[in-house]
Amino acid sequence: MEDRYNHEAQGYPLAPPSMPRSHQTIYTNSSTNYTNYHTKRRKTIKRLTLVAIFVSTLAATLLVLGRATTPRVRLVDVTLTNNNNNDNFLLTGRVLVRNRNFWRYEFDGAMGTVRAANGTSLGRFAIHDGRASARSTRRIYVFADLRGPLGSGEARLRVEARLRGEVRVLRVVSRDRSAVLNCTISVGLPIRGVQNLRCQ
Repeated sequence: MEDRYNHEAQGYPLAPPSMPRSHQTIYTNSSTNYTNYHTKRRKTIKRLTLVAIFVSTLAATLLVLGRATTPRVRLVDVTLTNNNNNDNFLLTGRVLVRNRNFWRYEFDGAMGTVRAANGTSLGRFAIHDGRASARSTRRIYVFADLRGPLGSGEARLRVEARLRGEVRVLRVVSRDRSAVLNCTISVGLPIRGVQNLRCQ
């Protein structure tokens, strides 16, 4: 009976310890394809994340830097002289165009007006066209011949002008901005000195 058992055992041998070579090739290829797929997927996700971060940063930068604010215009260093001892005066000063944008501001020439407290026009002055670089101030010298009696004591003068220009964003987009000069000058006529100068 033992011989019979041994004979039957030999008739049904055990399975080979290793899988066939064709199965090994299929398993190896599947494992390699699975690894390559996940590696490419991780790289794709990483690239898309970097692109999204770049686009978001660029959009935020353009929103901050692309804003066009209106430049400020002021009048400084004002003097008033009268050499002929008559009712004509010479007003001199400097107009400051302060550009607070990150892009340059180009403006056209304009005419300013000097008025008395009652609104009477006393004289005019020219502001030549020009440009103010990014985050800088452009200084323009101006002078006006004032004709007409200013009275005695303290006189109040109003200086008005409007600069029409545009802010060039990335040298592609132009945004119109008009800067207004509106200043009030208090002048002491006996000494012809500027006592107070205030600009809005």
